Amino acid sequence: MVDSFRLDFSQMLDHRLKYDVIAEGNPASLEAVIKAPGSVAQASRIQHYRSADIRVDGALVELNVTHMDAFESSRYAHDKRLGDSEVLLSEQAARTLGVLPQETLRILGETMTVAGTFSAFGDLKPRLIVDDQSAIAEAMGAELKMASVAFESNSPKALARALKASSSTLEIRLQSDIRRIALNVFDQTFAITTVLITIALLVAAISVYIAVTTLRLNRQTGRQLLNTLGVNRVEQHLMNLAMGIGLGAVAMIVALPLGVMFGWILCNVINPRAFGWTIELQVSAGALLWPCAWGMLAAILAGMLQVGDAEEGAFGGR
Repeated sequence: MVDSFRLDFSQMLDHRLKYDVIAEGNPASLEAVIKAPGSVAQASRIQHYRSADIRVDGALVELNVTHMDAFESSRYAHDKRLGDSEVLLSEQAARTLGVLPQETLRILGETMTVAGTFSAFGDLKPRLIVDDQSAIAEAMGAELKMASVAFESNSPKALARALKASSSTLEIRLQSDIRRIALNVFDQTFAITTVLITIALLVAAISVYIAVTTLRLNRQTGRQLLNTLGVNRVEQHLMNLAMGIGLGAVAMIVALPLGVMFGWILCNVINPRAFGWTIELQVSAGALLWPCAWGMLAAILAGMLQVGDAEEGAFGGR
């Protein structure tokens, strides 16, 4: 599940961080920066973001207003310009408000069509996005405050330096740095899961080993009969090895579908109910092969080791 979460998170960053530089801070300072020609001369595209908190069907949501052309809409997994009577909802907002794409929603007295939903990992509250030409944006004009400004540039570092020089009160960040820091934080946050997975694999391998060893100990009386029938030591070792491989194979055949099923439940049932967003389950070869390798290795070792063979002498065998 962690691998699936990281892949979805990385894809979301690829979509959202299409701009090169972002400025955040006091709304008045943001307004002053974008109106100063010298500070943004190196920017080939400037995107303003305004926001306000509103209530929709009794739920508190964050309303974002910006120019939603095709490029901006693509950052939210929408493949065309957002219409004046359309709205994009985060997965949390869609779940909170109980609406699906292509359904209508009343927002501030206006009937809006839900054009689609987008992933918003880590959002503190449900979020709605409308175009700056919509009736909602016009009605909320006085209450909307500029939250951030994004810039696209062929020289992002030079643009960042110019913006920092023009205003010391704004927080200027390169999107490439944001992506790197976000993935580093993600990896550090879920580093403990690697340890837990390793412990789980070791416990599973030990369990398979104990199961095979227990079967061998319970077959001591049967080995006396094999000795009487003339089955030699090498042949009995081969039988033990075959039993270990067979038990390991059966365990893998049963465990893998169950593991995939539990992963699907976590991604598509538990996670949406707990956090409000979905994760697409990605089944990688490594995630399947490592448990199989550990399990089969434990089963083979249990079949090869001569556990309980010394006690067979009590029956006078060999």
